Amino acid sequence: MSKQGNIYGVHLLNDISGSPLVFSMVLSDLVAEGKNVHLFTSSGKGFLSDIEGVTYHAIPYAWNPNKFLTLLNFLYVQCYLFFVLFFRLRKNDVVYVNTLLPFGALIAARLRGVHTIQHMHEVSVKPAALFGILCKVSEYCTKEMVFVSHYLKSCFQFKRPVQRVVHNRLDADFLRIVQQHGPAKPKGPFTVLMLCSLKAYKGVFIFTRLAKALPNVRFRMLLNASEADIAEFVQSEQPSSNCEIISPTRNTHPYYQQAHLVMNLSLPDQWIETFGMTILEAKAYGIKVIAPPIGGPAEIVNEPSEGWLIDSRNYDQLLQCIQTQAAHYSSDSFNPTLETALINA
Repeated sequence: MSKQGNIYGVHLLNDISGSPLVFSMVLSDLVAEGKNVHLFTSSGKGFLSDIEGVTYHAIPYAWNPNKFLTLLNFLYVQCYLFFVLFFRLRKNDVVYVNTLLPFGALIAARLRGVHTIQHMHEVSVKPAALFGILCKVSEYCTKEMVFVSHYLKSCFQFKRPVQRVVHNRLDADFLRIVQQHGPAKPKGPFTVLMLCSLKAYKGVFIFTRLAKALPNVRFRMLLNASEADIAEFVQSEQPSSNCEIISPTRNTHPYYQQAHLVMNLSLPDQWIETFGMTILEAKAYGIKVIAPPIGGPAEIVNEPSEGWLIDSRNYDQLLQCIQTQAAHYSSDSFNPTLETALINA
């Protein structure tokens, strides 16, 4: 990367999900190296907001519950990115695209002959026709690809770009707070925590079902969704009194500090997790996790010392795992090897 050029980061939706969190750390590192960093992303507060040293350029991207309107907005934003970057880029600039989606920026960079980097987080893009187009653009326009897991890299058959796997990490501020508080030692009722988007394929309905089946366990779910969508979910799902539905927040530390178990319930037949930042955050606090047995989580969870890899479609196994943990979490004589045998029995 040339010191004289600018680095143009591009990410569509600035929210509090995993991919903008990881990208915020990348951009902060680039600023620390003395780079001139510009960021094209949506307005609103998310993990990409207020990064010191970054010059911001708002793009008119917004999610809409109407899939057709979302697609139209998506295509419009690609045209917007293409024309803005095409006339702005110079030979010694770098375009750093986060996720598979911002293909307009990649095309502009390719035509201008500048270096392109693409940080790959996902493989589940629908419809299939759009996914195919995005892959072809990435194959032709990207010089360097960074994958967050070996599983994700194996999902693609790219030949042209230089490819490497870099597992996600936690930023220094998060680790500093963890070190201040030490390992989580919560008191009170056994607490199960899940942080995710308000999507059925993330296992939100499985989570509320587990809560109804285990009234003596406290369940907490932090949802990355609007207040209106959360209110609609609560009204339709009617979660039990021991299941707390929490609005999105960037400060998740108080919830990890009060949790005994963290879950990722993504349904493997609908959405395969390519990494799982909440798993990494839970591990930093010394909290055991339940995560899917395939995809990125299988690369970062060691059974049984760090948790268990359980298919979320296996409801009985999930239920038994939580019951066993809740019954023994305060016992000094707890044997994790024996527990694994009980869960898998």
